Amino acid sequence: MTALPITYTVLIDELPPSEILLRSIKSIEVERDVKQAAMLRLSLNVGVDDRGTGWRTIDEKTFESRTKISLLISAKPPRPRPLVNGYVIDIKPTMSAAPGGSTLEIVAMDAQVLMRSEEKVAPRPNQADSTVATKIFRDANLIPVVDRTTSQRSQEDTVTTQSSTDGALLDAMADRNGFEFYVQPGLPGFPDEGHFHPPRLDLPPQGTLNVNIGLDTNSTNFSVQDDRRGPSAVSARAVDHRTLDPIDVSLTKTKARTLGAASFDVDPERTTLLATQGVANPSELNALVQAEIDRSNWAITATGETTVTRYGEAIRIGEPINVRGAGKQNSGTYYVTAVTHMLSPGEISQRFTLRRNARELDGTEGFTAAGLSGLGLASLGSVT
Repeated sequence: MTALPITYTVLIDELPPSEILLRSIKSIEVERDVKQAAMLRLSLNVGVDDRGTGWRTIDEKTFESRTKISLLISAKPPRPRPLVNGYVIDIKPTMSAAPGGSTLEIVAMDAQVLMRSEEKVAPRPNQADSTVATKIFRDANLIPVVDRTTSQRSQEDTVTTQSSTDGALLDAMADRNGFEFYVQPGLPGFPDEGHFHPPRLDLPPQGTLNVNIGLDTNSTNFSVQDDRRGPSAVSARAVDHRTLDPIDVSLTKTKARTLGAASFDVDPERTTLLATQGVANPSELNALVQAEIDRSNWAITATGETTVTRYGEAIRIGEPINVRGAGKQNSGTYYVTAVTHMLSPGEISQRFTLRRNARELDGTEGFTAAGLSGLGLASLGSVT
């Protein structure tokens, strides 16, 4: 296997840091997840300055609260990809008398920190959840990537009154609609994106993880957990605020695209009756029940490891990815929910979490059950 040239770029408040600071970097770790804010952890070696009167980096106040730290990586062919734009939330210096033992640990959170810092009390009348999400993103200077929600609240039903941070409100709205809320970083000089929509399962797979295919193997420690304890039926009951008639909704089938040929049933004996406090109308109740049955069908979770050198790129959350070489049952298309990128000299390791709501291949993966045809190794860079 030919090594790919991997480079990374660190920017502090949109500017490149000094060579001294770059050489002091011990490690960088970035956690991305479709269900929570991205986190960046930066570890630096620090020492007494040349005059012996202070500490490099620490006393220079290079990192203060809300200092912006951007991390981009480039693989072959060269095209920088932003991993995170984070804002400093925690600074931890550790001074040691041992040579090389002093460190500075920095933790930064993506733009969600800007949406989780101010508690608000504000009415939002006659607005769909998607309209509220769009406004929150624009107020935070993010590009809204928002799907329209099926229900729009009317003042005749109820008025959404925010009594939380913008981030907490987005969490609640995403949960009741079966949506995901996360931030995708933009390139330097461009805004980040605010995402509020269902899992995007119809996107083309971003690449292929080869679990056990000889020299083409690019993933290790691949593990699959099949947890079918979720309910096979979800019900909810409420009262129509206009007519005072009872509303009953019961669903057993997911509406999400199944990522495989063999769908499966979850626990046939388990049903769930949802609490419906805060539901405004029948359409909203139906969306709440559908979201819960969709979540129940994500019974397969896979974890594993790879590197940018072997895979050829940084794995992206919120997109499908193909898995090959994991056997008939567990090969196929998965959805990427979380990735942790760990930078060390000459390499970027990646720990990933995937999920799936079906088994086996369905013919859309671009490869066959046997042989290497259709694997598309050219997209992985210089792999031999």
